[in-house]
Amino acid sequence: SCRSTINGYRKIKQIGEGAFGKTYHVTKGEQDYALKMLKSFQMTEAVVIATMKEITILRSLKHGNVVSYVDSFRDGLNKVYIVMEYCDMGNLGMLIDSRDPSVADERFIVDVMTQLCCGLAYIHSMKVVHRDIKPTNIFIRRREGTKISIKIGDFGLSKVLQSSGYANTICGTPSYISPECLQGLPYNYQRELWVWCDDQTQSKSNKKWRTQLDWIKRNYNYE
Repeated sequence: SCRSTINGYRKIKQIGEGAFGKTYHVTKGEQDYALKMLKSFQMTEAVVIATMKEITILRSLKHGNVVSYVDSFRDGLNKVYIVMEYCDMGNLGMLIDSRDPSVADERFIVDVMTQLCCGLAYIHSMKVVHRDIKPTNIFIRRREGTKISIKIGDFGLSKVLQSSGYANTICGTPSYISPECLQGLPYNYQRELWVWCDDQTQSKSNKKWRTQLDWIKRNYNYE
């Protein structure tokens, strides 16, 4: 969209892009926000339903280590907008790719892991399983001095677990999906822990995971 202002939010720059839309850094008054714009006319009915679920889940979560929900609305151009907390330092994936020396600092790693575990513990206490925990969905916001806040975001694949406490749908990013999920077995909150396997091992086995996922799609008739 070429519009510079949407519902009172002024675009500053694009900060992300997905299959169905883009995310912008926007301002309203003196506050900074992230505005996720989804083109509903490009979305299947299943994706529209998933987006509504994402909004419902985001609205229900209130924790210092989870990206905060601010607002959501639609306009006459068949677009859905979600306004969220703006994380000025981007995501953990970007930081790792930048090869910033701080990423290898033990204190930094402990800080990130501690905050991430706090966020996950809260999400799980709300009976929500994220299902796509990975560095690019872990956002970073600057605090006073050199301190940072770690924020879990992008709840597009998340699900509220019912009384059984398990889910069955195979979803997520191939190299971060747990083995039980890839095998089509029921899974719960523990699948989130798979993310923290050794990165080197994951990168070497990425092709293997993709091959397994393709096999499962064929044999379980999953699309």
